[in-house]
Amino acid sequence: MEHAEDYEIIRTEEGILVFVIKERSTEAENPCIIYDGGKHATLYRRADEVILLDYLHKDILEQLKKSECIIIAEADFEKEKIVRDYQTRVKIIKNNPFCDHLK
Repeated sequence: MEHAEDYEIIRTEEGILVFVIKERSTEAENPCIIYDGGKHATLYRRADEVILLDYLHKDILEQLKKSECIIIAEADFEKEKIVRDYQTRVKIIKNNPFCDHLK
């Protein structure tokens, strides 16, 4: 599992959450956000690529609980350019095992 150290979260005028993460070299395949109501979420970007999004702001937590889908935007932060973006569903689960070691 990869830890997304630099990422941003913005909200569109329509209230949709957009997670801006660093670009990856491959395309996403059936991406999904896994969320258990805590301070952290997990992006399953591909079957072999899981990304931890940790210590989410409290204002984001409530909206994420209510969201059926969000947008992931992959950016080249040095060039300040969005490389690709895609919609992903949010799956709410009871316990995210990838976040057990985080407080």
